[in-house]
Amino acid sequence: MKQKRHWLLPLIFALLPILIAWFFGAELLSWSQKLKGPLRISPLLLGALLLLALPIIPALLFNQIRLFLVALLSVAVLLMAEGSLVQVGPVSLALLPPLVAVLVVVLTYMRERGLLNRFGLIRLAVVVAPLLLLIVLDGPLAQLKSLLASKLPAVLSGPGRGSTTYISLLILAVAGGLLWRLRGTEFHAVAPCLFSVVLLTYLGLDGALPIWPKAAQGAARPLAMSFAGLSLLWCAYRLSWGRAYKDELTGLPGRRALEERLAGLAGTYAMAMADIDHFKRFNDEYGHECGDDALRLVASVFESHAPGTVYRYGGEEFTFIMTGQTPREFAESLDLVREKVAAEKLVPRKNKGEGKPEALHVTVSFGVSGPSAQHDTPHKVLGVADKALYEAKRLGRNRVVMIA
Repeated sequence: MKQKRHWLLPLIFALLPILIAWFFGAELLSWSQKLKGPLRISPLLLGALLLLALPIIPALLFNQIRLFLVALLSVAVLLMAEGSLVQVGPVSLALLPPLVAVLVVVLTYMRERGLLNRFGLIRLAVVVAPLLLLIVLDGPLAQLKSLLASKLPAVLSGPGRGSTTYISLLILAVAGGLLWRLRGTEFHAVAPCLFSVVLLTYLGLDGALPIWPKAAQGAARPLAMSFAGLSLLWCAYRLSWGRAYKDELTGLPGRRALEERLAGLAGTYAMAMADIDHFKRFNDEYGHECGDDALRLVASVFESHAPGTVYRYGGEEFTFIMTGQTPREFAESLDLVREKVAAEKLVPRKNKGEGKPEALHVTVSFGVSGPSAQHDTPHKVLGVADKALYEAKRLGRNRVVMIA
């Protein structure tokens, strides 16, 4: 999945509750009221709580404490907004969405270090303490708002008939920007989902916003928070899938993904093995950080320019699979990729000598093969591609060698 597509589903999660409210909101409210008597709780609220609780188990199983705490935060916020946990005034309710935005950003920027240790307790306190403080200061905050309302009415007012203020919207925008700037192999899965949770909290806790139909305002909160739970669940799935199938250093599909692809490969295809030339020199002369940077640089060029699908095979080796092309056509395409890699410059983070670090050139050798009468299985083709790679090394490196 391309990185930009990670934003697609969280965006859909943010839009769906609004569409459901417009087309089915009145019917949902009527159905919920009929069942509320026997259940003693609104089915819509119960569904939202269940969906918010679902990500908790996979988050704990895969040690994603960030998702675990955000899910707990969302449950607490929903119960506070509904008055089920504690009764708070309209000022505290209006402060909950920006508070969630701030806490989600803080939790995201804090490193994952588990839960059952002092770092985990600190992260838990980051979530619990502001909520408790908001409950304790509920009365004084209402008085402060009354005082400021006459001084700064334009700042405290909002764009519509709801309680969302311009300051709150500014915090939402800043939170979105900070999440967008996150980096790391898991950023593209985590940040969109967490921003979706923040946005849905804004939309759901202020049911009087103009985007919600008046006839379905009572369904806005549980609908929005239900999809916040789905967004967190999707994030937990993406992270668990990524850790199983993606290489952590480069972000490319890893060995397990390659093995599953080989098992189902058939028809016309070509395969290649690639290896970074003189990779040991990067580690020995400039440190393992430079070696990691070289791997990331090469992987980035491969992902941007290489045809087919590229996998990190292990160490400094990569595997390419291209369906619908002959080995010769694939070799010609990979030769252009080889030139792209050779044109890149790598500046080591540290240099054992004195002065400004020198810019290094990274080159890659390729071995290409395809199925034949003698090599009729993907694993055999991969073995021939590996032999072609060693031939490219023997001939001087930085070249593409094909063995049909």
